[in-house]
Amino acid sequence: MAKSDRYASILNTVLEIAKERGLEAPEMSASLLAYELIEAALSEAEVWGVLPEEIGLSGFDPNVLLKSPGEKAAA
Repeated sequence: MAKSDRYASILNTVLEIAKERGLEAPEMSASLLAYELIEAALSEAEVWGVLPEEIGLSGFDPNVLLKSPGEKAAA
């Protein structure tokens, strides 16, 4: 499979989640939505053999998005 197909699959998964959450839960917090999208991207990347650094997520821990604002500042 071409490398661009792997990236397209990751992007399609992330966009599908964004559409679903936007329609189902418009009141969802931005942090929770970002967490879900990044987790999905990382999961899909692993399935397709794409390294996190290839999609701009090298060393990023999505769990920091679930912390309170004070905890995020300390992280």
